[in-house]
Amino acid sequence: MGNQGVTEGNMMQYLGIIEQRTNEILQMYTAAQMKETGHDETSPEIQTKLAAILGQGPKVPLGSGKVEVVPPPASGELESEEGSEEEEEDERPLTRDELKAKTLRSLAKREMIDREDSKVKDVSTSHKTP
Repeated sequence: MGNQGVTEGNMMQYLGIIEQRTNEILQMYTAAQMKETGHDETSPEIQTKLAAILGQGPKVPLGSGKVEVVPPPASGELESEEGSEEEEEDERPLTRDELKAKTLRSLAKREMIDREDSKVKDVSTSHKTP
């Protein structure tokens, strides 16, 4: 990797090194914690716990599974609930007042939906027979 720093070509190598070192540090930390609590870190049970820190990994062998990436729809295909007004807001930064108003509208909408959901739950539970 040398002196050239991080480039697109070697980024995965750098990330791999960082991940490996992070995993080593996590294992050392967990082993130290278990040693402090009096556990024998050489026992098979503790070794299994140490390995579990790193996760289970993929369920299929590397390269045997087909990876399918579904890209998000293009911006022209998105339909917004607010209509053209919201599309115009997305094209420029919002002022503090506009952001506050948009947030309050969103919260009010969310509260209304929550109230409707709780009413539906109340109605559905009140009609049940014991």
